[in-house]
Amino acid sequence: MPAPDRSATLSAQIPGRLVRLAVREGDDVEAGSLIAEVERQPARDALGQFQAVLEEAIANRNAARTEAAHEQALVEKGIASRRSLESLRAAQARAEAAVSAASAQVHAARQGLARAAVRAPMAGAIVHLQRREGEVVDGTPATPICDVVDMSALELAATATPSDLVRVRPGQLARVRFQALEGVEVDASVRIVGRSVGANGMGQVWLTLDSGTLQLPLGLLGTASIAVSAPNEAVTVPAVSVRSAGGDRVEVVVCDGSVARVRDVQTGRREDGWVEVTSGLTSGERVAIDEVTGLEDGATVDVAPETP
Repeated sequence: MPAPDRSATLSAQIPGRLVRLAVREGDDVEAGSLIAEVERQPARDALGQFQAVLEEAIANRNAARTEAAHEQALVEKGIASRRSLESLRAAQARAEAAVSAASAQVHAARQGLARAAVRAPMAGAIVHLQRREGEVVDGTPATPICDVVDMSALELAATATPSDLVRVRPGQLARVRFQALEGVEVDASVRIVGRSVGANGMGQVWLTLDSGTLQLPLGLLGTASIAVSAPNEAVTVPAVSVRSAGGDRVEVVVCDGSVARVRDVQTGRREDGWVEVTSGLTSGERVAIDEVTGLEDGATVDVAPETP
C-alpha cells in the first residue's frame, strides 16, 4: 500500500467533457505533469461574458467619477447644491463596487479556465484510470479520473498478536518476504504500532519498505520479521558500525584489542544514527566505526584510546 500522503485520487475541478487523457495506466509521471483536460469552451464563454460586464462597469465608473468631479467644481463655485453632489458621490460608490464585483468574477472565471487542466500533485505512477476521453465529469470527487501513487514510498500493513504487539516499537528494523516473489526480501522499518486489538484478536503494524531499485507492485501479500528486544537487553551502536552479511543477517566488527572480530548480531530500533543491538553484543564491547565494510576477521585495527 502507498505511504500516507503519497497517493492521490485526481478529479477535475470544473464540470465538463474530458477532451484529452494524457496518460495511460502504468505510466510514470512527474509532479505537475498533465493528466487530463476538460473542455474549455464553456469556461472561455463565461470568461468572455464577465470581461464584457467588467468593461461596462469600468466605463460606468469612469463616467460617475467625471460627473461627481464636475459637480464638485460647481458646488465650490456656489452654482450646484451639496445634496446633488452627495447623490452623485453615492452613484460613484455604487459604480466602484460594481467594478470590484465584476473584477472578482473575471478572476474566478480565469481560475476556472486554468482548472480545465488536471495535473499530477506528485511524482508517481498511474495505477488506475477511472475515466476515458469523451466521458463527462462533474467537477467533484464523485467522478474521479485516476489514481496516482508514489511507488518509492510503499508500506506493508501487517497484523500481530497481542504478545508481539507490545514488543514492537516504531523504528525497529524488519525484513519482509513476499509470497508472490520467491527469494525476494526487502528491508523495512516499523512506522506505526496500532493501539488496539480488533475483533479477530490481532493488532496492526505499519512498516515502511525500503525496496531500493526493486519495483514492487501494489497489493502484494507479505510476511514481516521484526527485530524486537526485551527491556534493558539491548545496547546501541553507531549505525555505521552495522553491515549486511547477506540475506537477513547483519554483523558488526568487534575490536578484540587491536584485532578485528566479525560477529553476527540481531538489531532492533534504528534512530538518529544509532542502531539497537538486541543480541550478539554486550555492553562495554568496542566496535569498529571506520571502513567497516572492508574489515575482515583477524585484521589489525587501530583502537582509539578510551575517553576518561
